[in-house]
Amino acid sequence: MMTTSNGKSPASPEIVLKPRRRRISVSEKLRILKAVEAAAPGKQGEILRREGVYSSQVSTWRQQLERGDLDAANLRVREQSKGDAKAASRRVAQLEGEVRRLKRRLERAELIGEIQKKAARLLGMDLESRETDDER
Repeated sequence: MMTTSNGKSPASPEIVLKPRRRRISVSEKLRILKAVEAAAPGKQGEILRREGVYSSQVSTWRQQLERGDLDAANLRVREQSKGDAKAASRRVAQLEGEVRRLKRRLERAELIGEIQKKAARLLGMDLESRETDDER
């Protein structure tokens, strides 16, 4: 086994290709906020180092708490709305496909109508007078 000059074994040669971002749950955020608020002014940095968070994160969490974004019930509502948004986008895509299909059918029907009018003119038939007779 190889050792470094200080007698410790070398760091692991394994390289993490894509590190994962740390996710801090709402309950952890609230716990850290309470600990920082309860700590004496000189001890707040110690808590931040121990938890591995920055003071800017704590400031952001305070703002979120004031707005009500760190409320667990509010969080569930936002997650549901994301699911609703996915369902809505699927429905929009479905309806857009139906609109395209109906537009093609309308164009085809209008083309058939134009061909019928031209054929009637060639045969000397008056389609407008027949339409008014049918309405009476």
